[in-house]
Amino acid sequence: MTEDKSIDQLLESTAEVEIETNTTNPVIELLKQSLNIHWEQTLALTAQAEHLDRWGYKKLAAIIKTDAKQEQEHASINL
Repeated sequence: MTEDKSIDQLLESTAEVEIETNTTNPVIELLKQSLNIHWEQTLALTAQAEHLDRWGYKKLAAIIKTDAKQEQEHASINL
């Protein structure tokens, strides 16, 4: 994680990564929704870990970073 990104900067990119839903297949639609949910959660957890790390809560930041990585893995399953 970089020290120079704010929470706002990390969360702004969620709108950019949202997957368009242009199919009529309900399974594909649900997978896209799941991907969006996991990606948003990854970004939120990453931002939280960044702030906790800056505030000196290194141990808690490490736990949150692990959760963010797990969410990223869940998102990659949907790809």
